[in-house]
Amino acid sequence: MPLLKTGESLQLVTEVLGRRMPGLSPSDGAAAGPHGCTHQADACLKAGSDWAGAPLSEVLGRRRSVRAFRPAPVPVQHLQAILTSAYTAEAQTWPHATHGCLAFRTVVAAARIRGLGHGLQAASEDNRSFVSLGELSLAESLQDEYGAAPGLLLIGGDLDQACSSAGGYGRALLRAGTLGYASWLSAISMGLGGTVFGGSSYQVTALMRQLDPRLQHLFTVTVGYPASALAG
Repeated sequence: MPLLKTGESLQLVTEVLGRRMPGLSPSDGAAAGPHGCTHQADACLKAGSDWAGAPLSEVLGRRRSVRAFRPAPVPVQHLQAILTSAYTAEAQTWPHATHGCLAFRTVVAAARIRGLGHGLQAASEDNRSFVSLGELSLAESLQDEYGAAPGLLLIGGDLDQACSSAGGYGRALLRAGTLGYASWLSAISMGLGGTVFGGSSYQVTALMRQLDPRLQHLFTVTVGYPASALAG
């Protein structure tokens, strides 16, 4: 396993993942892909390769599961930066021209996000804007299930495409995990915290399919300011 110097940036994590996977490199075909994903990949990569600039040692020192959050709202700009960073990491680790596009989309269950109303908010493909989906009762039930965080990042992808030509169900979960864990680490680098959850909610899947009939909920990340420096 390649070793990372503790002072290096988190971008190296993505590069190491690429070296550990035969045929992968962060730049090989990352800006192209089938099924309408070229725009998404381009937008991610134009954001820059330094998807989380904090030193690795600092971020890893704060890497813990956070389930209790302060009431302070999270600015929507933080969510935009987290999602842009995470999608960049996924596009670089799994170049779409090589591995296919899983059409990932994120829906935010917003409870205390400054700049977003309460309820479910669908991020645009470039993660720069959000569209309200309403569904306040579903957002509240998800808070009960995953945790009373200011925001829940609900990640969905094209599972049928994965099973037919992009590596199968296991590969889809691995790629969703790449996106989810990159979101979590990016949040930590901003002084936030949270917890990651694998698995699917049929209610979230049904909602996502109103946006895109290909989508299935695959991964969830809670995001907020930790209630304690020792939370976890």
